[in-house]
Amino acid sequence: PKFGCINIHASLLPKYRGAAPIQWAVLNGDKVTGITSMEMDAGLDTGDMLLKAQTEIGENETSDELWSRLSEIGAQVMSKTIEGIINGTLVPEKQDDSKATYAHMLSKEFCPIDWRKSAKEIHNQIRGLNSWPIATFMFSSKKLKAYKSFVCNINCDGAAAGQVVDSSGRLVVACGDGRCVEISTLQAEGKRIMSAGDFLRGCKIDEGTVLR
Repeated sequence: PKFGCINIHASLLPKYRGAAPIQWAVLNGDKVTGITSMEMDAGLDTGDMLLKAQTEIGENETSDELWSRLSEIGAQVMSKTIEGIINGTLVPEKQDDSKATYAHMLSKEFCPIDWRKSAKEIHNQIRGLNSWPIATFMFSSKKLKAYKSFVCNINCDGAAAGQVVDSSGRLVVACGDGRCVEISTLQAEGKRIMSAGDFLRGCKIDEGTVLR
């Protein structure tokens, strides 16, 4: 306690102060993120910074996968921070409040997929909301959860946003920018999480079907 209170935050402060920094980095399609150790003060993630560690975000990496990696990086940063505090080698750095952004809490309001958006935005939504609260879409009257996806190179020009353009063992959907997203892992209501191929073997979706 004589050294004060130290916090680990899962972003490169002052970017993404707040409750959901990992998810918002993925939702926004950021290429890099990291860990910051900091001195705690009265504000929300506003204290002086001590150490940082940066890591790249994979193109298809989900928030859940990134969370696991950052937890390990965070442990290393905290260990080095404690060592530096004891040795007196750390120099606290003030945050530039003018560069601060806020990563507010997520809710299920973010879940429904708007197929009119670009393929990249939808892909980022799917991986950013994994493992909670999970992106969703409607097929017939059923709500499906999308856990993993890929941006496809298939040309979807002429297809309506949300239209299924390939359901032959995989689920490829047209987006608003003329590109496609392949949903690779999903979950139907009351069912287990499964690959799109397994789902389609038990529930046929015709090509040309428009998802909502």
